[in-house]
Amino acid sequence: MITKNDVVTIAYGKSSIIVYIFLILVAILLIKIVVRIIKMIICLLLKTIFVSKYDVKLPKGTNIGVRRKGKNFFVFGKIYWRASNKDGTRDKRVSRNRLIREYSVLSIDEFVLKNKNPFALYELVKELRKFGLNRIDRNFTEKTKLNNKWEKLNSCSIKNGINDIINKYIQDPYQFETFCKDLYEERGYIAKQTSKSKDGGYDLLIKKDGKTYIVECKCYQANHVISRPQLQKLAGANQIVKADGMIFITTSSYSSDAVNFAKQTNIEIIDGEKLLSLVKKIDITLCEREVLLEDWELSKNDILKLYPKDIKDYVNSRSPNL
Repeated sequence: MITKNDVVTIAYGKSSIIVYIFLILVAILLIKIVVRIIKMIICLLLKTIFVSKYDVKLPKGTNIGVRRKGKNFFVFGKIYWRASNKDGTRDKRVSRNRLIREYSVLSIDEFVLKNKNPFALYELVKELRKFGLNRIDRNFTEKTKLNNKWEKLNSCSIKNGINDIINKYIQDPYQFETFCKDLYEERGYIAKQTSKSKDGGYDLLIKKDGKTYIVECKCYQANHVISRPQLQKLAGANQIVKADGMIFITTSSYSSDAVNFAKQTNIEIIDGEKLLSLVKKIDITLCEREVLLEDWELSKNDILKLYPKDIKDYVNSRSPNL
């Protein structure tokens, strides 16, 4: 038979267990808080050491840790929708869909830095390289940009005269337009190529020193002659575009009537011989020049190309720093 004292003893025992469990949970919580505070103090100390050593400002949201010294490198973290379509764009059928941001990582000397903002961390990389830490290896995206740049430069290289250009592009006029675009970009112009189907009477729109030019590009055999009507078509297109100047490029030559019309309408005409001269200037520069910072250093748009289109729009609509 259970007495009153037994009931009290059982109740006391149960309450003691609850108290013990509560105290254990409180202890675990306190330990987590202490550990977190220690981590914050260590992180703050590491940030202070890093800033003092490299004389740079760390971007907001940067976490810092230590590692064994090794290869210095930088990688971009992925940014993607929690629910996405096959092309990576947002799946609008899913409510409360959000962006997932993975850490971009910079490892340099004994430090490891992480930040979910790839733009901010890349700015830090550029600052460190200016400081003299060019030993931060180029990442995959930078190497790709550099390779594309040198392919573009090499496409402007010729060895055996105008026939090299003709033979390379006579079957693909659009690629000849791209060749001319690369040529002008190497000369310091900002160049945009029109679409294949709707070119509006010109192939390139180029800009430099605040002035705009429209360019028509024609790859023909060397014995072909450009006639006046082809130049008239370019002049007609400029009635709509209202560019500051017009340029007609060909691998062949011009009729006397076309030359006279070009003088009357201020169209700059470039024949095969002049085109070859321009290309040779680039070719000489290519052989002598070293790799430039602008050949591989990434812009905001270069970084945005890593992500789906609607993520680019999302970033642009909010902040250049994501």
